[in-house]
Amino acid sequence: MTDLPPEIRALGEGLPAELRAATESIALARFQFARQIGMTHEGARDVYTVLGYDADITTEQYRDLYRRGGIAGRAVDAIAKAVWRGDGELVEDENVEVETEFEKTWFEMNDRLKIWSTLQRTHILASLSSFSVLLLGTGGDWTTELPKGRGQKDLLYIQPFGGGVTNEAVGLRGQKTSQSITFGSDVMVASWEENVNSPRFGQPKTYNLRRTNVVTTELSKPVHWSRIIHVPSEGFLDDAVFGPPALEGVWNYFQDLLKVVGGGSEMFWLGGNPGMHLNMDKDMTWPGTTAAEQEANAAAQVAAMKEKADEYRHQLTRWLQTRGVEVDMLQGKTADFSNNAKLLLSLIAGTRGIPVRILTGSERGELASSEDRQNWTDIVTDCRTGYAHPVILRPFIERLIQYGYMPQPKEWVPKWPESGGMSQTEKLTAAETMTKLNDHGQIVVTGNEVREFLGKEPLEDDEIVAIQELNAPAPIAAVPPTNPDEEQEISKLEAALRQSGGKLTIEMNS
Repeated sequence: MTDLPPEIRALGEGLPAELRAATESIALARFQFARQIGMTHEGARDVYTVLGYDADITTEQYRDLYRRGGIAGRAVDAIAKAVWRGDGELVEDENVEVETEFEKTWFEMNDRLKIWSTLQRTHILASLSSFSVLLLGTGGDWTTELPKGRGQKDLLYIQPFGGGVTNEAVGLRGQKTSQSITFGSDVMVASWEENVNSPRFGQPKTYNLRRTNVVTTELSKPVHWSRIIHVPSEGFLDDAVFGPPALEGVWNYFQDLLKVVGGGSEMFWLGGNPGMHLNMDKDMTWPGTTAAEQEANAAAQVAAMKEKADEYRHQLTRWLQTRGVEVDMLQGKTADFSNNAKLLLSLIAGTRGIPVRILTGSERGELASSEDRQNWTDIVTDCRTGYAHPVILRPFIERLIQYGYMPQPKEWVPKWPESGGMSQTEKLTAAETMTKLNDHGQIVVTGNEVREFLGKEPLEDDEIVAIQELNAPAPIAAVPPTNPDEEQEISKLEAALRQSGGKLTIEMNS
């Protein structure tokens, strides 16, 4: 297939001959499809080119937009930071009084290696490209399988590496990829598992890692897959290796936002200082005995006038010296581009699945409504249960258990930090509503459940009894009547009440 681009032909170089033709055919189809992006009217109109959009986006471009794109960094970080907020726990036994060996090992290792925050960085790096990896630093030859450990201290370090954007136009499974696409990545897949009878079929076998600030012979060797936790970006579909970069779906919107905000700001600046009109008298004469001298003097005068006008415009002087010239200050007109910017922010927020006021507000969304915060809580919870736990946390923990760096638990579950972001006033209001559920004679919510909702420790039984006794109303002591006549009258009334069956009519005389 000589009509293939060099990158496509390089795709099949590392594959067996019987797979090469099929692979190149698939790659060619994807290449042709990629070239049609932005094409409309049966290929007669290239919308992407007209609007200035990029057809191919490199890893370095994503990184640049993340660093200098303002809200683009927020669009990438928001979900990952909310998911890994605080410091999570691993729980084997729900009894808070019991600390198992597994839980103790986790606390010590997390405190030493800062695991939770490192997993957050790994998540962000995956979002900036199609995947990231987490290197398990245990020493030894990196080309060999991860060695068995004798405890958590044998895990020396963990380090995240950001992958590249492997464009389908150059093939997801190629051993050689376009440098324009993967430039800026710190890890690339070196080889793949091609044995169809292997449980790891289609998964990476070895990786190439790099650090621009570190020189070591280990980085020049392919790293065995068991030393690597592979993390595809969110939204992966075709396989569990590559996913779409977080900024890919909103890239065009950010290009438009740059045009609107940058162009609108420049228009505002120019409109606020539009300049001046120098109207020279058409009958004005210039000194000189000949036409050439007059023309030269006129040119010199005009040049001097322009210089003075520039000094005035740049506030180097506040006066103008003119002769035969009428100065008119031009009136500027500024346009309001805020609605266009808000529309683009809404498109970006909707595409990323982040409420607008949380995207543009603080991380916990204090500027957002309670409904926005509830939606945000659902988004964060979905990411934790559908991505962070099964794709990042569990493979990491299971690998450590499998190779002896953590003890084997009966079972374990993560205890994620709170993500709701309710204010203290909202919590107290909700707690009051919870307690009112018990007003109909049935205990729906216990006091300890309310305390747990408020983030307080549960009370022991003896503490509950002591509080009940303390809050119980004092008994009203019976005061005997001091007047014998009053005591006799009370006895008569009680007898009459018993005789009437509990019904007694008392007539009052005026």
